[in-house]
Amino acid sequence: MAKVRATRVNKTQKQQTVCDELAKGNTYAYAAGVAQISTSTLYKWLNEPRTDGKEGPNDFRLACDMAENAGTDVMEQEAIRRAIHGVQKPVFYKGKQLCSIREYSDTLLIFLLNGRRPEKFKYNVDHKHKHEGKVDHNHVHEVKEAIDFDAIKDKRLQFEEPGGTKH
Repeated sequence: MAKVRATRVNKTQKQQTVCDELAKGNTYAYAAGVAQISTSTLYKWLNEPRTDGKEGPNDFRLACDMAENAGTDVMEQEAIRRAIHGVQKPVFYKGKQLCSIREYSDTLLIFLLNGRRPEKFKYNVDHKHKHEGKVDHNHVHEVKEAIDFDAIKDKRLQFEEPGGTKH
């Protein structure tokens, strides 16, 4: 009886370790490695029936789902930091660091905007062409005149970085 209890405690500790790692944003495979179990054992635990006999996910799967959501929040916050606040990158010349520059990730920013406001920023491509081979050059000229390129350029120059320096 003592051996069964010790095994159950060990299983519970390993399951807690898995949840802790998922909450940090790590994968199931990585979490299994840290808990010193195989991924097949992990997936077996995730798919075990509930102890109360009811339908639905077991307590461990529910805990993993919550931990995975927390881990996704961690990853999202890191993406926001890199996209909006940037990261310092060292600049080297002849093997010596001269300075560092702040780099921003436009790609991450695009994905973040796409996720938050897909109706506005989602990349939608309509592959159905209704073009009959005729180009209305007057319409193209009207569109170009309607766009105030100087205003766009001025607004871009007025953008300030977090440190207060103008872009």
